Amino acid sequence: YKKAMLIEEQLVKDHPDIMEYASSLSSSYNDLAAALSDDKGKTDEAIEFYQKCIEIKEKLVKEQPDITEYAISLAKSFYNLGNTLARLRETDKAIESFQKCIEIKEQLVKEQPDITAYAINLSDPYHNLAIQLIYLGQRDKAIELFSKAIPIKERLLIDHPNVRKYALQLLYSYNALSRQLIAIGKTGLAINTINKAIAIGEQRVKDHPDVLDYVVNLSSSYDNMVAALRYDGKTDEAIGFYKKAI
Repeated sequence: YKKAMLIEEQLVKDHPDIMEYASSLSSSYNDLAAALSDDKGKTDEAIEFYQKCIEIKEKLVKEQPDITEYAISLAKSFYNLGNTLARLRETDKAIESFQKCIEIKEQLVKEQPDITAYAINLSDPYHNLAIQLIYLGQRDKAIELFSKAIPIKERLLIDHPNVRKYALQLLYSYNALSRQLIAIGKTGLAINTINKAIAIGEQRVKDHPDVLDYVVNLSSSYDNMVAALRYDGKTDEAIGFYKKAI
């Protein structure tokens, strides 16, 4: 990566008006940052390259607002940076990155509502931003974001029922949302959400008993149901789900 970047950096320096060179350099920065972020000892360096990448992409978007690919790429880099910052527990900075990602993606949806891929790509930033907001105690905002992410994920699973990733992502969001609803005493809504998670989870475990992630998510759903029922004073019902969880 670094040898290629030296060449690309020189090209950008020698030909600052050729956008393709700048775009290629920003992509190299992003790819190197992604590789570095997988190495726990090099996350600071990864963040540095994400920031360099974003600086170029922001300039490209400003100078060429009609080239949608630049905006899409910028949003992706903000998302990647947000995930890296989140792993470092840099919550405020992660939130800022996710918010910038969402702002770009929502604008794309507003401008081109017929392109469903733009709306679909909002589900993960919504979910990840919600998780960060929970750490700051902002449950209401987190619930709002989970509630935006879930319909997108439900549609994805309906359209692609055999894609494991979509099923797991939906289950993650159901379980995360239900925990926050229980925490603020909205157990009726929580139980409704948990029942959806259990219905999908039980079917997935039945069809794919060797997939541990399905088992783990189903167990989490049972635990959430126990918590909701105990909150409502329904101890006997809670015991039944507790036995399923273990």
